[in-house]
Amino acid sequence: MNKEANLANQRKAAIALLETQGGVEKIRFTQEGGLSGFGAPWAVNAVVTMNGEDYNEILGTESYSRAGNPLPSIAPGAAPAPVTVIYSDESSEVIE
Repeated sequence: MNKEANLANQRKAAIALLETQGGVEKIRFTQEGGLSGFGAPWAVNAVVTMNGEDYNEILGTESYSRAGNPLPSIAPGAAPAPVTVIYSDESSEVIE
């Protein structure tokens, strides 16, 4: 995949996480992401910050999986706040 497609997928992955997980303060993508082979869907490593704690996660465009400690159980939409998303190319945006 090319860089633009990966950045677009990073944005989709951030939104997918925010739709299922509340309390997220920041998402920082640590690589471009891609297909891992064997028919696996696109995925990317990211650091998700919640309550000042960083969690290493593997995000996809429709789901996420735990790569480190489990995320705290906070319902989506609970205490909604703007979330800073830092993409692998160091560009960023705030998703509200």
